[in-house]
Amino acid sequence: RTPQEETLATLFTEVLRLPSVGIDDNFFDLGGHSLLATKLVSRIRSTLNVELAIRALFEAPTVAELSERLDSSAHHANANSFEVLIPLRPRGELAPLFCIHPAAGLSWGFSSLIQHLGKNRPVYGLQARGFTEFDRMPATIEEMAADYLDQIRKVQPTGPYNILGWSFGGYVAYEIIHILLRQQQDGSSHKNRLILLDTYPPKDRSHVQTSPQKTAKTYEEYRSFFVGQATYSKGQDSDAVEKMWQVVKNNITIFDRYKPPVLDEDLTLFVATKTFRLPTPDAWSPYVKGKIDIHEIPCPHGTMTAPESMAQIGRILTTHLD
Repeated sequence: RTPQEETLATLFTEVLRLPSVGIDDNFFDLGGHSLLATKLVSRIRSTLNVELAIRALFEAPTVAELSERLDSSAHHANANSFEVLIPLRPRGELAPLFCIHPAAGLSWGFSSLIQHLGKNRPVYGLQARGFTEFDRMPATIEEMAADYLDQIRKVQPTGPYNILGWSFGGYVAYEIIHILLRQQQDGSSHKNRLILLDTYPPKDRSHVQTSPQKTAKTYEEYRSFFVGQATYSKGQDSDAVEKMWQVVKNNITIFDRYKPPVLDEDLTLFVATKTFRLPTPDAWSPYVKGKIDIHEIPCPHGTMTAPESMAQIGRILTTHLD
């Protein structure tokens, strides 16, 4: 090992709380997730005095790969962690899983899912365009879905597609499937996979109407909630946090106007059973003509992407994805 690899291996073991880490061991396969990744990146920055984006860890998740990346100029180029399409795990021969962000606009949290999907499944996150192109924030869910589908097709030009959305992201995932079905000219089914994490039709979403994201009227109120929930505002500059606030406000606005169409497709729905005012599990029945497969996860709505929840969801998804 080089001195830099030794330092990185030490930081990996400390953050993951493991006795040792090999230079080819994958951070996320060892139990790493987005919050630990944020912590590791911060430790690497301060210890090695380098600039490093969290995206770099998604793309180079081993000690050896990350050390090589730091030795090159690659970690400075194409390392924007806020881009619309972010590779959480770009490798693998199976059909990718595309994960749509919640109202806060970031998809880093889906990294907790990686280790539970096997080692051959690519995973990508879709993130709010407002982070990189503030003047191009969408005016509707339909506009956002069309934009994200264009991004998805850059990775996977043809279907069938595996589309997952959590909370607000569920509406975007739903609309992406609607677009795909509408574009099918021959009437045949490509059997796309629509996966929703605790997302419900408009009349059945009272469980989120009193959430801090919904009721916060000022930047200070939202920022207090955001930091208090140990999300990704920690370590971000004021400009990034302000963009998050604007993204949330825009997403709530278009979320309130969305009316989901009827889909002739199957649905896999994960229900957070500790959610306040839990909607009925069959809330999607008037909208979804296909089979609705319901799985209960013992957590509240806000922790669907926590490592414990993702472990259960991942194990189920491995039997559902193409």
